[in-house]
Amino acid sequence: MPQPTEQWKPIPDAPGYEASTHGRIRSTDRTLRDGRKAAGQILKPRQSNRGYWQVNIRADGKPKTITVHRAVLLAHAGPPPPGKPHTRHWPNDDPADNRWPENLSWTDAATNEADKIRRERRLGYVAAVHRPSPTPAGNGQSPKRRTKAGHSRWSRIVAKITGGRRGH
Repeated sequence: MPQPTEQWKPIPDAPGYEASTHGRIRSTDRTLRDGRKAAGQILKPRQSNRGYWQVNIRADGKPKTITVHRAVLLAHAGPPPPGKPHTRHWPNDDPADNRWPENLSWTDAATNEADKIRRERRLGYVAAVHRPSPTPAGNGQSPKRRTKAGHSRWSRIVAKITGGRRGH
């Protein structure tokens, strides 16, 4: 089956950047302060420690990291409706590799959490395994426990799922 034509749309929260129907982000052509022209380019994504693809952009002259799936949804579906600020990766169960507009929608926190639990059960994990416990009162330590190598429990789970890559 032939691949549909890639369509680009501007990302509302990121002027000067566009998201495609193939889950890619690019900068647009622009004029630099000294008058030179800079051609737009496709940005190289990287995987976060939670498994989501991210890119670095500049917004208002400051560096900013955005997730690819949220940028694609903002560009192709518009801003989230009231009460639905979360991104739903549906029907694909792999949120890390689900960056296409037809697989994304806006959802509420309860549905998003139910999807996480369903996905974890399908993968054989208990829902609470990767979630950090609350910080005990008064000890001032981060709730995210780390191993001697500095990796969190969630990072170890991601490594198990992805065959050893920790997403760094």
